[in-house]
Amino acid sequence: MKYKTCSALVSSLWLATWTFAVSPEAGRAVIQDHEQAVVTVRLVVEQGFSYNGQRQNSSESKTETTGIVIDPAGLTVVSLTTADPSSTMDALMGVAGGPGGQDVAFRASIKDAKLLLSDGSEVAASVVLRDKDLDLAFLRPDEEPEKPFPFIELDTSVETGVFEQVLILSRLGRVASRQPAVSLDRVMASVKKPRPFYVLDRQVSAVSKLGSPVFTLTGQPLGLLVLRTIQSGSSFGVSQMFGSMDDMGVLPIVIPSADILEAAEQVPPRGQKRRGGGENSPE
Repeated sequence: MKYKTCSALVSSLWLATWTFAVSPEAGRAVIQDHEQAVVTVRLVVEQGFSYNGQRQNSSESKTETTGIVIDPAGLTVVSLTTADPSSTMDALMGVAGGPGGQDVAFRASIKDAKLLLSDGSEVAASVVLRDKDLDLAFLRPDEEPEKPFPFIELDTSVETGVFEQVLILSRLGRVASRQPAVSLDRVMASVKKPRPFYVLDRQVSAVSKLGSPVFTLTGQPLGLLVLRTIQSGSSFGVSQMFGSMDDMGVLPIVIPSADILEAAEQVPPRGQKRRGGGENSPE
């Protein structure tokens, strides 16, 4: 009993130290400097399944996700998974398999998109680029803005290391009036290949914040929370049910600013469609 009590006390003290090692001013500064560039993206999505190539009845649903404005013209980037979960669903179903071994596919199409700005206004937008490899979708206002958008200037030189603390700036849902919210996390791994990205400690919490920007404690934009998905190469079973998310080939990660900016260069100019198709094709 004494051992358990001491262990609980030590754990509590460690958690308190972990949580409050950062000055509250650091979180408040991130909100003050960047909250206007963190927007809610409201989407109307048509989605449905197909079995063995035969499309089943589809339905429309409304959803909201977090995105960040990255240039004064209003170009906004979100996690593709939150806007179009088809690629993630296909990967997961590749693990689980369809009923009776059937070929199952999930498809989604964005029918309407609006940017909900911090001042309460709504801006109609359209998806102009998807990058399934990076789990990014870019949206642009349908009309040229009359004045520049507040935006986050991504910096390709910002890096961090393992066990460093970071700040996540998100937007709460409608029940909390979509207020900006900042949370603290810690980098548990820094992956270099096949491309650089960071893995945070609180993975389950990170999934709920996909599309949110991540900052260093000094307020520098480190990257964006997205979902990395790969085929696990194994059948779905007990080990996947009780294992971690990466056992299923799914992992929330922080994609660095450099990759976001590189992908944004593929966005076609206003009024033009990007030639070709493939993974990085417009809506």
